[in-house]
Amino acid sequence: MTSSTDIRDTQELLPDGIKDVRSHFKRPDSSENSKSRLTSRAYVFALHAVLSVLVLLLWRTSRHDADCVSLKDRSWSPVNRFVKYETNTQLAPTYDRHSVYSGSPTDEQDEAWHALIQPDQVMIHVATFFNASRQELTMAGESMDEVVEASDGGYLAALGVYHEIHCLSKYIKRRLRLWLYRDRYHPNITDAEVGEIKEHLDHCLESLRLTVMCHGNTALYSFSWKTRRHSKPGIQSGSRSVCVDWGSIRDWAYSRRLPFPPSYVPPTEDAQS
Repeated sequence: MTSSTDIRDTQELLPDGIKDVRSHFKRPDSSENSKSRLTSRAYVFALHAVLSVLVLLLWRTSRHDADCVSLKDRSWSPVNRFVKYETNTQLAPTYDRHSVYSGSPTDEQDEAWHALIQPDQVMIHVATFFNASRQELTMAGESMDEVVEASDGGYLAALGVYHEIHCLSKYIKRRLRLWLYRDRYHPNITDAEVGEIKEHLDHCLESLRLTVMCHGNTALYSFSWKTRRHSKPGIQSGSRSVCVDWGSIRDWAYSRRLPFPPSYVPPTEDAQS
């Protein structure tokens, strides 16, 4: 049996490095264990929080939201990234309130309608036409087959909204209101002019119908008795609508405008045949 004296003698014979080995295997302090466990738990909690946020973002991105309009299938247009939007609460017309564009014809009204097409009355340019590049037409999905070339380079192009305003200004406002205010606008109209007006009116009405149904207004309208003289209720609406900031489109179109009337390359003989 080994005595305690023998053990002490043996330890004294061992080198100092070997005698210190046991000190490396001493039991960890309880405070260090507690700190390590807290760190691990905090890491796991943070990881779960990050994963939860990512899952929520993916869900919100992928789900269909009835209040969001998907524009991913819309054709590309050079003006898209410049368009700004605003909230409008004045979209419901009333019989007792007129804008500068409605009511009995006046010089001010004529100037307002004209300014929609020609923003700067001093300049001889209008914003209706601009020259698009081949790349812009291709990105917009336009056919390059017999496309009209502008004389100064590029290709003759226009924004759809200016075609619609052209229809409103020239053919709906003036031609459709012909019989209401014909003494002002067409005092000496001929039968041939009437036939031409009918053709253009039909084209413009169909164009505007397509646009109105494409951008169907979902604002809620209610009805009220505005004055006692009205035998039928009138429409009213306090709905807010998100509308294009017209100035953002006008400024872009004016920056790309072509002289009016636009100069373009005549068609080739092959195109005419």
